[in-house]
Amino acid sequence: MKLHLRAGNRLKAVLAAGGLPLLLTGACGTAPAPDSTSSFDAALRGGDAGARQAWIVRAAAEPDNADERILVEGLYSDDGGERMLSITALNNKYGERLGYDYAAPRAARTAAAERWREKLFPQRNFPQS
Repeated sequence: MKLHLRAGNRLKAVLAAGGLPLLLTGACGTAPAPDSTSSFDAALRGGDAGARQAWIVRAAAEPDNADERILVEGLYSDDGGERMLSITALNNKYGERLGYDYAAPRAARTAAAERWREKLFPQRNFPQS
């Protein structure tokens, strides 16, 4: 049976099936690896869900070298799959969620994402997402 799902729903389905290791290695093919000429900021502004997901997957796959900013920005996404992947990666790296629930109402997600922003970047001022 072949399923046709939006990118965010594919991420949810893969994660729900315990596929985070597959996702992180690129074995499931839900998001292409970011190419060397693209930047996360361009992906964030451009509205290309596939490009944002590729950056999030890359950051999650390399937790020791991850740009946490990519994962924190993923918490603000309108796409549930991006939010789920971002919080899963942050939880795996830091062992906590800081009250973040990817399926919570926007106001609750934003408050929890701000806690992540304050924890990881106490001296930085990033534009509000």
